[in-house]
Amino acid sequence: KVKVDPRTTPLSSFTLVGIGEFDKNINSSKYPVVLKIETGTLQDYFVGFNRAVGPNAQNAEADNEVTIIQVEGGDGLNIAQSYLKAHLISGEVYTIGNFANTGEPLSVKVLSINTSTEPGTAVIQITFGSELHECTTNNECYDDNVFCNGEESCDTSEGSPGLCVSSGNP
Repeated sequence: KVKVDPRTTPLSSFTLVGIGEFDKNINSSKYPVVLKIETGTLQDYFVGFNRAVGPNAQNAEADNEVTIIQVEGGDGLNIAQSYLKAHLISGEVYTIGNFANTGEPLSVKVLSINTSTEPGTAVIQITFGSELHECTTNNECYDDNVFCNGEESCDTSEGSPGLCVSSGNP
């Protein structure tokens, strides 16, 4: 499991593998099976790739999709009620409007899903503090005076189109 705190790392990308193929995850990167999105509360989010192979081959829902689960207490360390918040295919986005009571949105976007490799992978991008706005140049990014107040720019580090991000310094 890998943990990310979007309040300190507002833009990040991860490649996930499914639990059914964790044993085939032999590359040097050792992609995570589960990503914990830290909220600073007992109600955290967990992102995984529901790869439909091996012991996970007969899923009832969300085959080969990225799943987002929220736990209701326990910080993900103890037994707690959990809720399936979303299951996403490539190109889809799940947005939490007021992430961790910050007044800022958090979005999880599935950049790609590849089931033709072993292990199959899902690449996701997590964006905090801005509306998820795709761009190809800095000129397409503007300060809306609501989210991400600061110098706006187009981050194409994960390919094109990129995402508008802010320095956070107005």
